[in-house]
Amino acid sequence: MKKTLSLMVLLVAASLLHAGEALAESNESYLKENGVVLSLGQVAFDSEVAAQEGVDDSALYVVAGWEGRYRSNLIVGAGISLYDYSDNEAFEQLTESNWGGNERNSSSSATAYNLYGELGYGVDLAPTVSLDLLAGYEMVLSSERSISYCSDCYSEDIDIDSGLFLAPRLRFKPWEHWMIALSYQGYLTGDVESSAQISAGYIF
Repeated sequence: MKKTLSLMVLLVAASLLHAGEALAESNESYLKENGVVLSLGQVAFDSEVAAQEGVDDSALYVVAGWEGRYRSNLIVGAGISLYDYSDNEAFEQLTESNWGGNERNSSSSATAYNLYGELGYGVDLAPTVSLDLLAGYEMVLSSERSISYCSDCYSEDIDIDSGLFLAPRLRFKPWEHWMIALSYQGYLTGDVESSAQISAGYIF
C-alpha cells in the first residue's frame, strides 16, 4: 500500500510541475505568478484522538503543491501532503525479501497521505512582500501503521481526519523565480488542530 501511495505521490508531484508550466504558458494574460511549492513543518492533532490511535499529538508535516496567483491577487492552490507520525504502537513482523528469500524482522512506520485544495487573496505590502489569507480543505487518503514495501503484511488504520482550514501567510519573493513563506493553518473541522510551516517555491 505504501509503495503504491509513494508512487502516486511522485506522479502527482510530476504532474503538478508539468501542469504549472503549461498553465503559465496558456494563461499569461490572467496569471501574475505561477509555480510549485514545497513546505516543511509540524502538524498538531487533538490529543485525545491521537492517544486513542497510539501516536503522538504532533507529527512532521510535508506539503508539495502548485499555486497560481492572478493579477486580481486571487490565489488558487492544490497538491499533496503527508503526516509522518511519531508512533507509540509500532510492531515488528518477519518478512521475506523478493530477492534471495532472506528473512528478517521488519518494523512498521505510521504515515498519512492527503490531498488538499485552497483559495485565497493576497495583499501586497511591498514589491517583494505580501500578506495572504487562504482557506482550504485537506482530505486524508490513507492513514495507517504498516510495513513499507510489504504487500501482505499486517497493517492498522490510524483514524485521524483532516478538514477545513484557514491559513494566514507571510510571503517573500527575494529573487525573480524564488519565493519563501511562513504560514500557520488553523483547522475548523476534523481531528487536526493546527500546523506551522516554512515554504520555498519556484515561480515560472
